[in-house]
Amino acid sequence: MDGFASMASVWNDWIRYKGPWLLTLRLLNAVLIRTSFNPDEYWQGPEVAHAWCYGGHLTWEWETCIALRGVLHPGLFALLLALLPEWPVLVAYAPRLLQGAFASLADWAVYRSADRLGSPLTCWALSVQLTGWFQLYALPRTFSSSLEAVLAAWIVERSISSTSSSVAKWQTRQTRWLLLLGSLQVALRPTAAGFWLSWAIYKMYVLLQCGDLHGVFSGLLAPGLLISGVVLSFSTLLDCLYYGRFTLVPLNFLRFNLLADGSALYGSHPWHWYFTEGLAVTLGTFLPFCCIGLRAVGSGHPLRPLVFSAFASILLISLASHKEYRFLLPFFPLFSLLAGLGLQRASAWLQAKSAARARFYLLAVVFVPQVFAAIFFCVVHQRGAEAVMTHL
Repeated sequence: MDGFASMASVWNDWIRYKGPWLLTLRLLNAVLIRTSFNPDEYWQGPEVAHAWCYGGHLTWEWETCIALRGVLHPGLFALLLALLPEWPVLVAYAPRLLQGAFASLADWAVYRSADRLGSPLTCWALSVQLTGWFQLYALPRTFSSSLEAVLAAWIVERSISSTSSSVAKWQTRQTRWLLLLGSLQVALRPTAAGFWLSWAIYKMYVLLQCGDLHGVFSGLLAPGLLISGVVLSFSTLLDCLYYGRFTLVPLNFLRFNLLADGSALYGSHPWHWYFTEGLAVTLGTFLPFCCIGLRAVGSGHPLRPLVFSAFASILLISLASHKEYRFLLPFFPLFSLLAGLGLQRASAWLQAKSAARARFYLLAVVFVPQVFAAIFFCVVHQRGAEAVMTHL
């Protein structure tokens, strides 16, 4: 009952405050995107759902002897298409609108997280979340990474909530929700396991430093193994039913992408690419303030375990030769909070110096390029692949 009461409270807050506005903004964001980013936006999601519902062709990853893809993510779109009338406009746009609605939940989670960290942060963090060019460009798209980012946003929110609890926080309902969301994230995209392995190691270290051996086993390992075991078993069952044989899709995925480095077929980058190019391109003008916010996350800060886990996770996915900007998307809810912290500090410093004009120029230099980049990439850049579909 506590879990249902907690979700009811979240729903009431969503209705009462900024939820409907965030939903409207993200649906408009989804509708106004007129460009192509990566073929996987369709090949690994809506096109698979279309083939299941109406017939069609699938990529080699779905061959029974290969089984690199799980049914969980495209299954959401297949269920949506099965419930809707077979109208071309709905078949074409309903999956993206669904992801746009999910994206608004990520925005709401960032807002709640910032509010828990201190109300002055909410404006800055939400502004970063809503105006960041890369999130406007990628978050409403039907990538599995986009849905993973939504789960990541609520993981951040639940993590901050559980940190504010008592010493026995690992037995709270917030932690159980946190473990459930993490298990869903791993089921959706196996590379998220690196984040959760790092998170578990960090938490065990903290508990052992406090001499809380009981908390390690009964509060962290036991519920973690139980919840993740149930979620991943259910996901594996769905995959086995689909492929008609026993298979472990997460293992196949990790073996192909990390151990065999098969994804290098689609291009390769040096190990440091995420740190030297990926973050700079996707964060843009927010990067310096993200670094300032990172310095503010000292020992005992609620974001510290998440920062440690995110850094370790990015290092882990850097082991694969093939790298893409969209693989950073699940870390952006955390980046929004860090950049918000940095902007809050910079603004407070300028305000203390009575530099109102400099504060205005700072905001213009930071946010205006983000908005212009979002317009360009959402409406102009690589729009041919989308525009031609109206003639076919």
